[in-house]
Amino acid sequence: MKSIFTGTVAVVLGMVFGGGVNWLLAVNINTSIWPLPEGITMDPTQADALAEWISTLPGQAFVLVFVAHVLQSGVGAFVAAAVSQVRTPSYIVIALTALGGLMNFMSLWEVTPRWMLLEFPAYFVVGSLGARFGLKIRGACKTKN
Repeated sequence: MKSIFTGTVAVVLGMVFGGGVNWLLAVNINTSIWPLPEGITMDPTQADALAEWISTLPGQAFVLVFVAHVLQSGVGAFVAAAVSQVRTPSYIVIALTALGGLMNFMSLWEVTPRWMLLEFPAYFVVGSLGARFGLKIRGACKTKN
């Protein structure tokens, strides 16, 4: 029972810390560099206006989004592995992050550059590295689940 609780806490903390990195880079910093037009917010009810704004962004704007999404996976997996001392919670964080990225990509398919598809394998590579470092930092780098 303790391992289920620890694993659940690890997943939640991994998602919170990873999501924080994503928010900081993709939303906060990116919209500081390329501000939203007057009257448009990140509100899902304004999806059409947001998609129209995204279609006007230069390719460089998506590089920071790419990095933010991939780092969400890596930082989240790192935190989950460090908290739980096993790999399974970090893999759950990686899968949830990739699922969220897929949903985001599908909702903005028309305006997102196709090279952003490269973030999907990167989720798993960077997430696995994050999990490995999370286990190493706790001195528990074993292949146990």
